[in-house]
Amino acid sequence: MAALCISGSRTGLVGYAVLMGWLTLQNLQRHRAMAWAAAAAVLVGTAIGLYALGDSATRSRINEGFAEAGNLKGAVNLSLPLRYVMATNTLHLIAEHPLIGVGAGDFASAYREVSARRTPGWNTPRNPHNQLLFTAAATGVVGAALLLAVWWVPPWWLRRRADGLAALRVALAVFFFTICLAESYLWRSNTGLLFALFSALLYGPAGSGDLASPRKADTPISPYHVRILLYPMSLG
Repeated sequence: MAALCISGSRTGLVGYAVLMGWLTLQNLQRHRAMAWAAAAAVLVGTAIGLYALGDSATRSRINEGFAEAGNLKGAVNLSLPLRYVMATNTLHLIAEHPLIGVGAGDFASAYREVSARRTPGWNTPRNPHNQLLFTAAATGVVGAALLLAVWWVPPWWLRRRADGLAALRVALAVFFFTICLAESYLWRSNTGLLFALFSALLYGPAGSGDLASPRKADTPISPYHVRILLYPMSLG
């Protein structure tokens, strides 16, 4: 957590808060009536705590984000407004090339054309800082569907494997889905390799008889697991 605060990564802090909410939800799964309310309270409380415990630079970046949120269309090229403009322009790009996209490697040039028509004067990125939109724009709805499958199908497919790792598998999907809403993290080497590593560890071959043996209780995800998942966020 300290590393995240030092890095000033707002996405990392949000990911941490979401995983702490998931930790609460997973540990209260036998009390569904209160689980979601408790998870929401922990998520909000964690976010407030991270803000309070963060250094001045981190708090400043968070305050800037709230200030920018009130002027998404007028604060040209500031962080949050630029992400909003990138998202809307990319959605227009997807609408123009819905089935197979603009092609892998051609996003930047296609985005420049859309930006010149719709938002001249705004910066043109190499990616829209959203993995799902980036994939849909480059490879169409088929590619976006495959990306969602990469995140969510493995934990669902292995939900009956009696190795006690089901909660961690879902946590991996929840974490990457969350942070990839704010950046194309599978496109970056450190976080992309992290996803590949944890996928190999959590979805790799199991010993014979696992699916047929009596199901063991899932091992609850712990704050230690959360820290391991979030470590690369402190690198950038």
